[in-house]
Amino acid sequence: GMNDEALKTFDRYARTLGYTEDVWLTYADVLVDAQEWEKLRGVALQMRAMPRFRKTLDALSRYYEGRADLGSGRTNAASTAFEQAATANFVDLTQAYDTAKSLLALGYPQHAKTLIEKIEMPDGTDRTNRMRVLNLEFEVGMALQDEAVIVRAARAAHALDPRNIILSHRYAAALLIEGKNPDEAIRFTRDLRDQFPSSRAALLNQAYALLLSRRPDEAEGQLKALDPASLG
Repeated sequence: GMNDEALKTFDRYARTLGYTEDVWLTYADVLVDAQEWEKLRGVALQMRAMPRFRKTLDALSRYYEGRADLGSGRTNAASTAFEQAATANFVDLTQAYDTAKSLLALGYPQHAKTLIEKIEMPDGTDRTNRMRVLNLEFEVGMALQDEAVIVRAARAAHALDPRNIILSHRYAAALLIEGKNPDEAIRFTRDLRDQFPSSRAALLNQAYALLLSRRPDEAEGQLKALDPASLG
């Protein structure tokens, strides 16, 4: 919690004793917290200047340069730096995920999409990391109102954890948003309704799927079971 003292230590020793990536990553994060934008820009440039880190920290240095530009009001330069970060090669999945998440939070969903679509998850990737990436991809799709991204992420997440009611409702909603396959939407929402008969979301989704299939009478029958006053 002694960030001021930590920053003074980094300022004094990082360039002479910064032999590991963690030194520079922590240094940059402390500068972000302190909103020391000019120092952060210098650290980002220093990351790229060291031959030993050229492959491993190049992408992150672009991101930190963009943070420095954004913090100091240089929005055009920030967008350019974030684009460079999004198209660079991250060697670590966690670093790529954290950067994409930050880009989304900072209001750059298109750059976040570019980055997250490049994240490779080999067969050995654990389920937790797969789900984190898919959930973030879904959030990016929602921010961009990109139906293809929404449906792809929702389908993959549901397949990974089909018993998760939140993911099931999300996939149902994605099918309805897309509206291209009403028969699949009806089958899925009916199964969801059977699994969760007391769920109002499942009822509404099924009614909407019926409407997409031009079956208004059946949709009305479903809706009659719902008391509008029970909705928030």
